[in-house]
Amino acid sequence: MSQALAWQWPERLGERFCLIRFGMIASKARVLPQIWRYTRAIEQSARAAIDQQSGLLKSERIMFRWNHFGFLQYWSDLDQMLAWTHNEPHTAWWKSALDRQRQSNDLVIYHETYLVNSKGFEAIYLGVDQQRPGASAFGQMVLPKGGLATAKARLAGDQAPLLTGQAAKIKNQTN
Repeated sequence: MSQALAWQWPERLGERFCLIRFGMIASKARVLPQIWRYTRAIEQSARAAIDQQSGLLKSERIMFRWNHFGFLQYWSDLDQMLAWTHNEPHTAWWKSALDRQRQSNDLVIYHETYLVNSKGFEAIYLGVDQQRPGASAFGQMVLPKGGLATAKARLAGDQAPLLTGQAAKIKNQTN
């Protein structure tokens, strides 16, 4: 039986963390082997960042379509992410990908950065095991009961109402 688990914010992260979404889209099939080389280089770079405790909490490769590959990365903060990305081994594959795009125009590259406030992130996981996806890899997992039973309540944090299954009573307000 699969058990649902709610994610709780790890206090050690402070008020927020940095979420990165980046990817590559092959506009021509001939670039696919190069994209696969880039994804391997990115995975090696991510393992090095985690091993060196450079602030990378989790990195996951994702595939959207046959020609669209990407990564989601969770960094403890923006400054650590920026420091890592301006040094080797990150800069080697990044420069190569940019050069490829400029010369051949057969590759789309994108990068998105989100600063996530502790009050603006929630997650629920069902059936996770040792291969914990996303933020489950670095957060505390608890049973989703009471104020953790719904996404709305998890986002409300300490102000979450206790869920009783009863309809809320609204007081009439007069001016």
